[in-house]
Amino acid sequence: MKSKQELQQIREFIKNKTANRGIVADGATHINVGMDDCGIENGARDVLLKFNEELSDRKLIDVKLTQSGCAGACPLEPLVSVKIGGVKTYYAHVTPEIAVRIIDEHIVGGNPVREFVCSV
Repeated sequence: MKSKQELQQIREFIKNKTANRGIVADGATHINVGMDDCGIENGARDVLLKFNEELSDRKLIDVKLTQSGCAGACPLEPLVSVKIGGVKTYYAHVTPEIAVRIIDEHIVGGNPVREFVCSV
């Protein structure tokens, strides 16, 4: 497990990397990655970094990327939510490869990746 100081450094790193995206209006696209202890143990840090990398590489500056704590769904971690225009979709067991599919198919293509969709 990571120390609290190391988790704070990760949080600051992501905050600084995503600062150039600005403030996103309500109803816009929002990706949230659960970064609680069990999420991190199951690879959430790599998922968050992959989302950030893909959004930056594709210049998708209108997509807000955030992290949160425990959603109470530990067996589903890493857990990611995608909110587009007020509709929220949850994804379970997200890997960096699945993160790329979420960007390709859901964020860009408008179609949720059904095989990884879950309800919490």
